[in-house]
Amino acid sequence: MSAQRPALAYELLREPPCVVLYKAARPTTDRDWEPYLELVRAALPYGNGLRFVAWNEDGEIPRATQARMTDMLRGYTHQVAVISSSVVMRFIVSIFLLWNRNIRFFSPSQKEEIYVHLGCDAAAREAIAACLERLRRQVDQPEDADAASRL
Repeated sequence: MSAQRPALAYELLREPPCVVLYKAARPTTDRDWEPYLELVRAALPYGNGLRFVAWNEDGEIPRATQARMTDMLRGYTHQVAVISSSVVMRFIVSIFLLWNRNIRFFSPSQKEEIYVHLGCDAAAREAIAACLERLRRQVDQPEDADAASRL
């Protein structure tokens, strides 16, 4: 029997400066999110030029983690693209809109709109798409191979 893969994978791209997250459709705890929050905290000195891309397959984020993210990012106006098929995730993004008007929710099929929102040139699009694919491979279980279309 193979070991369970992590439900979260994330990376800080240097060019373009972008925090990229991929969350599989598996439950997580606040503890699972702690390293991601530390990465976000470390990336904040990039200022408002920093972008965020978060692919969340099931819309699940523990409430305490949501509150910590809100507190940490209050006052910043980063370009944020949240990609999910989840109605729950759409609701969570609507809450974050109270603090950052530059956060947008996208369905996985809205590829072009995502990159336009982030202000990406061709090189940035390629870098972010490649990163999302790397992260997806880290979290996908073998039975997840037929998951929804990717960026």
